[in-house]
Order: sequence, then structure tokens, then C-alpha cells
Amino acid sequence: MSAVLAEWLERGRVHQRQGRAVDAMLCYRRAAREEPRAMEPRFHLGEVLWQLGRLPDAIALWREAAGLAPDHPAVQMALAEALLGTGEMQGARDIAARRLAGRPNRPHARAIVAVADLHEQKDARAAAAAFVEALAAMPALVGVTAIAGTLARAVDRADPADVAPLLAAIAALDPTPERVASMPATLVAQVIEHVSATPSEPRLAAWLEAARARAWALADHDALRRVAVVDALVQRPGANGALARHYAALCDRAERAVPPLAWPRRTRAHRVRTCAVLLLRAAHPTDSRTGHRRVAHPDR
Repeated sequence: MSAVLAEWLERGRVHQRQGRAVDAMLCYRRAAREEPRAMEPRFHLGEVLWQLGRLPDAIALWREAAGLAPDHPAVQMALAEALLGTGEMQGARDIAARRLAGRPNRPHARAIVAVADLHEQKDARAAAAAFVEALAAMPALVGVTAIAGTLARAVDRADPADVAPLLAAIAALDPTPERVASMPATLVAQVIEHVSATPSEPRLAAWLEAARARAWALADHDALRRVAVVDALVQRPGANGALARHYAALCDRAERAVPPLAWPRRTRAHRVRTCAVLLLRAAHPTDSRTGHRRVAHPDR
């Protein structure tokens, strides 16, 4: 690596660490022009583009980097994670399986293979067991977005009996606020639902407490609903309705972003399901806040 290339790469890393994505991109592109056959500029530029949500561009760069450095582990794992997160299960599995050839003790690669197999419903119990083994060696896997997010989607599709040991293994981890905050929201909900199946399980209180401390995003509202239901049902000390109130607040924000509800369609029962909207009188003439609640009887 030439001194000029190293200088541009270091400039790019500084900008990237400090959140200046555009400046980092310019530095990495300048580095790539300096040495067109260098892998490093493409690898780091792919990282920036991935963080900016430009997933196809990031994957294309990582493919180029992998072609230039076929044995570079960081490039291979970045590409495998990206393919897994974007639904290209076979491509992700093939890359991770090559990493495992002759070295089966690589938990990162084992987890990718296991999640891809579980998502494709290839021997779900064996795939779940393989992920448990990888998790034992690398607990941080539950915070890797591409892996854990795809895992959560696969768990929702799988037979509960097949994935119960996997959820139990995640539930056995220490639910620190940092760990729960790093996990995909759906996976948090799945673990809490699994633990709640045994009401006397002492870990349930710890998981719920960490869930209350989590900053739930707008897109997490359905996962939060699942957690709030458990929180309400167990009626433990600390179940003060905070999760339910947070869920209601997220729903209120989500509803404002969509058009008004259409007239309800006929349902299979004898009565029509309706939507009741309650408008709260403003406390002040300039206060335009309103509240609303959907009311639907389950057997209507």
C-alpha cells in the first residue's frame, strides 16, 4: 500500500468515525483512483454506502472488493451479511460456508449459514441448534442487525417447537439495557413471549425491565405491542403500563402519517366491525391535539 493511498484511507476513516459520510466517500473514492486494484477503498466505501441505506451500491462494491481479495475475511463477512440482510440467502450461505471450510469454529460464519437455512426452512431444528452453538461462542450476534433481523423473520415463520431452544438460549443471556437496545425489536418481543410462557421464570422481569428502558422507534410499534401485552398479562411489580402507553404514542404518530380510514368492509359475522374515533376537546383554543382509539370487538 502506497503512502498516498494510506493517507486518503486514514482521512476517510476519520470522517467516517465522526459521522461525515460525504467527506468519507470523497476520500475513499480518491483512494480508489490512486490505486484502482486496491481492495481497501471499496471495502470502506461500501461501509459508508450501507450506513446511508444505499444497499445495492454497497453490495456491488463489496463484490468488487471480494474479487480483488478473495481470502480477506472482513470483506467476505461484510458481503455475506449484506446478502443475508437483503434476502439473498443462497449467496450469503455460500460465502459463509466457504469461510467454514476447514475452520468450523468460526461463529460468525456459522451463524450466517444457520440463519440462512432456518429462513429457507432447511432442517429447522438443526439450523436452530447450529445458531445456538454459534451464539455460545459469540453472544454479540444478537446485536448484528443483518443476522439477528433475518433470524427474527425466520423465527416468526418457523414451527415454535423447532425454535424454542434457540429462543431459550437468547433468553439465557444477560438482558442488559445495551444488549436489548442493540437487538432487533421483533427478536426482543419473541424472546419475551417465549420467557412469559413460564410465568415463574425469574428472567422475565429482567427482560421486561430492559424493554422499558429501550428507545422504541416508530417502525417497532408491532413488536412493542407484543411486549406490552406480556407486560400487562404478567402483572408483576413495575408493570405500570409504561410500555402500553409508549405503544399508544407510537400508534398515534403512525396514524397521522396515513390517509383517513376507509368505511369498514363487511365481515364474516352478522355485525359490521366499526372504528370509533374519540375527539378530545382542546384545553386551550390554540391546542389542536386530538386523541383517538380504535375499538373492535374480537368476535365481530
